[in-house]
Amino acid sequence: MALHQRAITGDDLPEVLLTEEAAYFCRCKNSQQFLREVRAGVWPGPIGGRRPFRFSKSALQKTLDPSPANDEADEIRRKLDERLQIA
Repeated sequence: MALHQRAITGDDLPEVLLTEEAAYFCRCKNSQQFLREVRAGVWPGPIGGRRPFRFSKSALQKTLDPSPANDEADEIRRKLDERLQIA
């Protein structure tokens, strides 16, 4: 069953999305339109750059909703990464 035929919400999707799932999440007509918009810089690029392309749901969500709450969460993650010496 195609993704667009299922009744799902963004919460039902995994954190790492395939191209068709990412297109659905970003409300694009199809995956080709989504990939064109990725190349144009509208959406964040894929993780790793290899096929099959995978996209971060949180990065796409941040582009869809650039609210201050997202910035606060990013700041918390950055501080945690520094503490754990990941960054």
